[in-house]
Amino acid sequence: MPSYKTGPTTAQRSAGAAPKSTGQKRRGRPPRQPSPTPREVFERQAAPRYVPFLCEWTGCKAELENVARLRKHIHVVHGRMDPLLCRWAHCRDKARVFAQEFEFQDHVDEEHLTPFVWHVGDGQRNERPISKADETSEELPAYLLGTDGEQVTPWVKDQEIQDFLTWRENRRRLKHLLMQRDANAPSEDEDEDEDVSNEEPLSA
Repeated sequence: MPSYKTGPTTAQRSAGAAPKSTGQKRRGRPPRQPSPTPREVFERQAAPRYVPFLCEWTGCKAELENVARLRKHIHVVHGRMDPLLCRWAHCRDKARVFAQEFEFQDHVDEEHLTPFVWHVGDGQRNERPISKADETSEELPAYLLGTDGEQVTPWVKDQEIQDFLTWRENRRRLKHLLMQRDANAPSEDEDEDEDVSNEEPLSA
């Protein structure tokens, strides 16, 4: 039986009334995020991480995607000044002048690019993967053949691209051959003596 204080109307309101929202967030920690699946963890760890190849030439802010592009950038943009100087980072303080272009390229490779490649690699490449259709042999074009049908001009279509270490070794070998050629070349005095000795004596 309802009491005097509540009465029948108050008892019905108390039984059917819903709790009012105060608008405040519930206290406590937020729900925990679901753990990643093993596949997601593997793909996240296996994703390649590329480091931009920064040009450290004085006043240059270029960023290249691999060492080949960086080398070409230095050769085309910075390697055509006269006199030929190296202004890479602190190397600009030495003010070394290079007489030959290959000496400048060897210096940049050995002193600046090689240490960077040892730490981060050659960088990303955008070459299209070779399909089996591309690997099929094709007939040589007619302009590469001689009159007898034999190939006289090399075809560079399937020529392999050298990696950085092979390219540097070939550059060093070429430099050594050029130095040997210059060392074994006869001097001007030797040429004059040989010409005098080959002259026939004049008849009286």
